[in-house]
This record gives sequence, structure tokens and C-alpha cells, in this order.
Amino acid sequence: MCGGEGKRLWPLSRRSLPKYYVPLADGESLFQKAVRRALRTSAVEDVLLVTTEVNKHSALKQARAVESSFPSSNLIIRPEGKETFATLACALGVMVDRGANPDDILICAPSDHVIEDVDQYEHTFRKAAEAAKSSVVVIGIQPTEPSDQFGYIEYDAEKQNGAAHVVKRFTEKPDRAKAKEFLDQGNYLWNGGFYIGSHRGYFDEMKKIMPKAAEIISRGSTGIAEQFEDLPDRSIDYELSEKLSQLQVVPATFAWDDYGDLESFIPARGVDQEHASFDGENVTVCADKKLVVSVGVSDTIIVDTRDALLVAHKDHAGGLSKIVNELKKREHAAADHHHTGYRPWGVYEVLEEEPGYVIKKITVDPGCSSSIQKHSKRSEHWVVVAGTATITLDDKEFTLETNESLHIPVNAKHRIKNETDKPLVLIEVQTGSYLEEDDVVREEDPYLKEKPIRM
Repeated sequence: MCGGEGKRLWPLSRRSLPKYYVPLADGESLFQKAVRRALRTSAVEDVLLVTTEVNKHSALKQARAVESSFPSSNLIIRPEGKETFATLACALGVMVDRGANPDDILICAPSDHVIEDVDQYEHTFRKAAEAAKSSVVVIGIQPTEPSDQFGYIEYDAEKQNGAAHVVKRFTEKPDRAKAKEFLDQGNYLWNGGFYIGSHRGYFDEMKKIMPKAAEIISRGSTGIAEQFEDLPDRSIDYELSEKLSQLQVVPATFAWDDYGDLESFIPARGVDQEHASFDGENVTVCADKKLVVSVGVSDTIIVDTRDALLVAHKDHAGGLSKIVNELKKREHAAADHHHTGYRPWGVYEVLEEEPGYVIKKITVDPGCSSSIQKHSKRSEHWVVVAGTATITLDDKEFTLETNESLHIPVNAKHRIKNETDKPLVLIEVQTGSYLEEDDVVREEDPYLKEKPIRM
């Protein structure tokens, strides 16, 4: 599952680049680590990425950095606007399309979890897959504190099926007082958000508790695409966990975290931060390439990006999701989008944007190229500032060296390649009446030779 928004970590995480695509200290993202874990239990052709249109490039590029043969036909692009049950539905629909056997197992896994011990991860999930032959299984995490940020699973310590226990009750995000009661009882686990079930097991339960959704999913991706709006709008936790006639839990044998707040995520990025604090304490700062000086400030988080500055008391940082929703209502573009955009060929950064023109810095990775494309409402001017560009413009192909430039008229077919072993950097100036990213017609996309599945 890799199509969320990551609003709790705004402005580092946004809809256009959720937290699990952001590189950490070792250079890999949480998403890439999740792909590596998935390949411990499944063949590459059986790993499905369920994401949204805005994140399709990040998902495919990062998956291929882990496994170069990852097929774009295993990229499922679902509409936005629904919670995780719709994601599960999409994966089940593809299993229907591909003629899955009733006993085939589907592991539904989040992309934003921190799990270092992959051997124990594999061990836990193989035990869960065995238990899933009889009913749907969740993975339970041993609680470390009475948190109100997780769902709690009460299990029957005396009823066990191999490594699995029968679930007695599921409680979604209780208050801290109730959570403490759960921990004191000893037979409660956090819900880790992992679901494991057989094709038959999922459908048997859905037919009982949500027959309309089961009917839609039974028609595969076509049925889901036609009736996506009719699928339930809530999470798997609400739609399934609290209603299943039988649910089992396998306790995790690995350490787990989710970097669920800025205070834990900022240091995980491994970026050195210059910060001078005077007459204050307990200040967490993230402002890349900038010295931050705080005076008389304590218990505060400061995050400075190119287009947004967050200053929040740590006691209130847990409410960022609501703040982001309010920013969206006020139509602030920074609520959803970074000034930096990620593409299969590299990255672009918006340097300046005004009515009638946009200036971008574009970096094309070694050996990569854009698609052949054209724009109907804007022209572009490129200036190479580092590297060598191989250009296709209509029926011509030529190179541009550093300090050379090119004008691309409206509706001209064009492509840029970096055929060298060093990054190619250029400045792009767009001018026209409409400058949004959707003004593009692609005639050839080298990164999506096999069509992704659109729901």
C-alpha cells in the first residue's frame, strides 16, 4: 500500500511525496525497504504496488532501484479519496483478473513501517500465511507505551493455532487511559496494519458483511473501475477487523516503528542540521542548507522547506493532519505539493512561479530520458548548465553542451536524454497561458512499456 498522503509529517511529507518515498540516512526510503521485505516472501511478479496517479513515478522508480525487473504491469493506479479498504479491494481485483486459486495468499502490507530484522519478518509472515489457511490474520506488535495512535487487538491467550491466537476484540485508537488498562491486562497488541488472508478467506468474510463490495470485487479490475465510488470509504481496520466472524493474530517477533511523527522522522533522514539554541531546550529543527537560530524557545518543532515553514509546539504536533485538511480547504497548494517533483528520469525543482511563466531546475539521471511529448499551451526554453544533453525535437536529434540553449515551440514533439555517466542539469523556462503539469501528451514512455492497471 503506497498511495497515502503522510499528513502527520507535513511539510516534509505531502500528497505528492509521502514520507515513505523520502530517502533516509542510508539512502533508501521506507518504501524501498518494504519492497525488499516483500521479495522475501513473494516472487517479483507477485508483488503488487497499489498507489495513486500522483505517486506512480516514485513507486515504480524506487521499486526498480531495488529490483530492476519490476514490471510496470504490477503497478495498480487507484483513484484518490478513499481509505485502505479500497486498496485491499484493488489487490483482490487483480487476483481475480489473474485467475488466483482459492488458497492463494494475499499479504496486504503498509509501506511506512520500520523493520530492521528482515529474517524475523519473513519468519513471522510465513507463520501468518500458514494460519491464514483457516481465517484472516493480522500481525500484532508488542506495545511499548499506552499510545492513542494505534488500534488494539485483544487476543485469547488460551486459544492458539500454531503461532496464531484467536482475536477476541479489536478497538480502534482508544484514549490513553483505556490504552493503559489494555497494557495492564497483558493480552493486547498493537495492530500493525498488516493483513494476511487467502483469496477464499477474504471473499467468504466479505460476502457476509459487505455483499455489495464482494460482488464488485468479484468482477475484477473492470468491476472496481466501474463502481469504485460504491466501495466502502473507510480503512481495513474499520471495515473488516471489527466485523470479521473469525480473526487471528500472530505476534510479531521483530522490532517495529512507524516514524509516525516529525520528531522521530527528522533524525531518521540523517541530514546534518546547523542549529544554535539560546535560552531554550528540546527544539527539533529541519531546515536543509540553512542555519536556524532559536532564542527563548523550548519544546518546539521547526521545519523549513522552500515553500512552507512550520513552527509547532511538540504538544500540538500530533494534530498536523487536521491542519493540512484546513490548508486544503483554504486552497494552499503547499498542502499537497512540494516545489520538488520526482520523475522516473530524475527530479525537477520549481525556482520561481508567476502568472505566465515558471522557472525550473531539472536534473536528468545518468542513462535516463524523458518520454517523447508535446505541450499544447506552453513553450519551453532550455539552458544546459551541467553535462551533455541529447535532444529530440520533432524529426531532428542533436546534442546540447553546457551553456547552450534551445527553444521548444508549442506542440513541438521533444525528448531529452542523458547518455553520459554524470547528472545532466538544465534550467527550463516555461511560458504560456496554462502551465500546469497535465498539459502534456506523451507519445512514448520508456518507463511504462507494460501498461499499469488503472482502477
